[in-house]
Amino acid sequence: MSKVELKLKEFPITDTHGIYSFRYMGKFEILCRIGKGHFSRVFKAIQKGSKNSESSKNFHFIIKIFKKNIFEEKNTISEAPKKIQFFEIIEVNLLRRIKNIGNPNLIKMYDWNIDRKTCEVRILMEYVPFDLRNYFSTESHYKDLDENLLKKIAFQILNGLNALHKNRIIHFDIKPENILFDPKTNLVKITDFSLSQYITYDTDKNVLANGGTFPYMPVEGLIDCKKYSFNYDVWSLGCILAELTCGKILFSGDDKNVVLGKINGIFGLDIKPNITYDELCKYNCKEDEKKVFINFIKKNQKITFVNDDFYDFISSFLCINPLYRINSEEALKHPWLVNSYV
Repeated sequence: MSKVELKLKEFPITDTHGIYSFRYMGKFEILCRIGKGHFSRVFKAIQKGSKNSESSKNFHFIIKIFKKNIFEEKNTISEAPKKIQFFEIIEVNLLRRIKNIGNPNLIKMYDWNIDRKTCEVRILMEYVPFDLRNYFSTESHYKDLDENLLKKIAFQILNGLNALHKNRIIHFDIKPENILFDPKTNLVKITDFSLSQYITYDTDKNVLANGGTFPYMPVEGLIDCKKYSFNYDVWSLGCILAELTCGKILFSGDDKNVVLGKINGIFGLDIKPNITYDELCKYNCKEDEKKVFINFIKKNQKITFVNDDFYDFISSFLCINPLYRINSEEALKHPWLVNSYV
């Protein structure tokens, strides 16, 4: 039998200030680039040819443009390449599913297309001016962050996550850059579903995760166990809330072993990189790790809390054993959030 190889071919995006057309929404003019990732570029745009063009000048949209990424199957005998798939379509399909969910804390897709010449995938979405990273990294903005605002942010992210999880979607890359924020309304929206998965089977079976961002990945992600639950995202949210509370990234590092070392250091543990998922789920130091973590937060916090409900709340997110971790639906009912509304 001949050997078959899979090779990923990538084609760059041309940064342009041109006009893009969408089937249902019409033409949009690029104003500026506002984001850049390994596989995509994000642009701010306005609609062209609107009947109310004067009044819509300040009404902005986001256009996300993906690189042309294709897998090619090559038979080593014939050397004839065969195109396999556009994996950018995975995000489009997820955004279409998310649009049907209709949750106010999930980014909304309006339209999408594929350019037949360049094969770039373009997604038209609603515009939100900031993300949690770029907004609260400014000292003057961070000073405005108090317990009440933190509650509103936490509630809305949980509301969006709960909607995803109820519809069997794991985000897999919850981080400050993927949480959009409008300071005028305090509205929060989850975005960037390029690593997300729609789970069609029980999550105690193997799930092939596409990656994530190391400082926000739970232990089960860092050890590459290939068994994940929806509570994967809950740990990541706990990292965000702890970061906002303390004003610094909790488990910083660009290597999974470095991040695991930071987790061990804060919790006073010695979790090995080669631990299995089953071994992790037998880990039974819930109360001890909770006390150590709460003490760490109290020593480093920059926000004042009315009572101890917050510490119980955040420690329930950052449980080493994923079976002990609170889920998004339970977290919405926690006493710390009882009086919080969007």
